[in-house]
Amino acid sequence: MSFAPLFRFEPSSSELTLRPSDAADAVASKRQASATGSQVKRGDVVRAEARARALQKGGMSGEFVLAESEVQFGLYRGQTFQWLLGNAVGYAVSILASHQMEREGGDTSKSPLMENKDALASYGGLFPPMVTAVARRRLCEGSAFSRGLDDALVGFGVHSHRT
Repeated sequence: MSFAPLFRFEPSSSELTLRPSDAADAVASKRQASATGSQVKRGDVVRAEARARALQKGGMSGEFVLAESEVQFGLYRGQTFQWLLGNAVGYAVSILASHQMEREGGDTSKSPLMENKDALASYGGLFPPMVTAVARRRLCEGSAFSRGLDDALVGFGVHSHRT
């Protein structure tokens, strides 16, 4: 058993595929059809459940527990972090970029929701392609907000350094 997600990459590229997989589309469709308002589980409950799943699968380390932790919000609530990064990485990148900006902006909340996002950030941070994708998302979002669209760097290709 591995704690790493099965990342999907763009053809002939080292960039993650940000589009959701067919499995993610199916989960999102089902979630949208059934509006559930279940409570966010406390962090200790999420960790205990994840630890039990990891042990059942033969994993003991903290990385395995993170992989088996369940998302407590949004379209993919109830899916494991490992599943999320393998199937809806674009969604995860968006959540993590936003969460990093919240934390850097001074949000020190210890709510179960923020704890869950902190845990997702820890898991995502284990994988260089995720770190790169989140940094790229933040750069794009920061460029548009702080300098205006006319001054945003292209960011790719032979003109990547130009606005």
